[in-house]
Amino acid sequence: MCQGCTLSEEDAKAITNLNCSWCPNLESLPYLPLCIALGRSNCTKLESFPDLPVCIYLDCSNCPDLETLPSLPSCTELICDNCPKLESLPDLPVCIWLDCYDCPNLTHIGNTPDNCETKCKNSPIA
Repeated sequence: MCQGCTLSEEDAKAITNLNCSWCPNLESLPYLPLCIALGRSNCTKLESFPDLPVCIYLDCSNCPDLETLPSLPSCTELICDNCPKLESLPDLPVCIWLDCYDCPNLTHIGNTPDNCETKCKNSPIA
């Protein structure tokens, strides 16, 4: 995914766990229908994610160009620290841990369960 690495759409269909952190050239990924854990922190060109219908863990910290997140109906843990362009988060119906420090434009978090522990220091919604 960075420095010449590629991931075919066929291979992506079988991935359940993917860590592509510290990939400075990563701009996007194909659809990952079975991915339950995805680490994509420090991807400086990343602007968006594909749909992640069964993802339970997502770390997208330190992605300065990240603007949006897809629907995350199965996500129980979301970490999106230091994403200055991120303005809103989708509904997180089963989330129990939400960490969004230093997101200066984050003004909206979708619905979360009452038991969701939310950490939003240095973000407007803190």
